[in-house]
Amino acid sequence: MTPILVATDLSARSDRALARAATLARAGGARLVLLCVIDDDRPHAVVLAEEAETRTALEAMAGRLGGVETTPRIETGHPAVMIGKVASEVDAGLVVLGAHRNRGLPDLFGRPSLSRILGGIDRPVLIASGRPE
Repeated sequence: MTPILVATDLSARSDRALARAATLARAGGARLVLLCVIDDDRPHAVVLAEEAETRTALEAMAGRLGGVETTPRIETGHPAVMIGKVASEVDAGLVVLGAHRNRGLPDLFGRPSLSRILGGIDRPVLIASGRPE
């Protein structure tokens, strides 16, 4: 069974994506790859500290999923590039993302983050805006 990639920014909104991906993984016997992309456009020491905290958070998430095989993965770079890259690397059968947060002016004058991310993924994508029933 091909894995399901769920990208998380560790926000409350991304919990919906994680819950939906876990439900699908249980139903289909798939493994979950829990991906968090850390922005590398900051001082190296900050990135390293965030990586350590992110690893702890991803391991805690995996522990709450009971019965779902998970692989935590942390990448540095830009989410619009890295999510698609990792989806291809792990040969994900599905990519699950949380709903987009409206950022106001940046989204008005540029491409919204979700639009940029979707443009870099060559796999089926599920946008989870609500909790699974």
